[in-house]
Amino acid sequence: MARAQASELQATSRSALYRAGWLRMRPASERRREAVDAHVRHLSIRLAELEEERDLAVRERDEHAIAWRRMLREARLDGEMARRARQLARRYRRVCRRAD
Repeated sequence: MARAQASELQATSRSALYRAGWLRMRPASERRREAVDAHVRHLSIRLAELEEERDLAVRERDEHAIAWRRMLREARLDGEMARRARQLARRYRRVCRRAD
């Protein structure tokens, strides 16, 4: 009988230790989970900031490319107008020479 009581006492104390360990472990895991959640939130915010920066850089690059295309188009048109002016000047010279 004493043996049975001792065995029961050991089992009870083991289960009490297990419960105490489990209860002690639970707050640590909750803190760990909260820390992980906070880190995930921080990374999500940083990701959103980086996406905004990327979008801004793409927009600036596109605006820069559009400005360059516009300048090249204007230069091409100016070149075309200059070529036409030279052609007209040549024709005018020919007409003037024939008239002499």
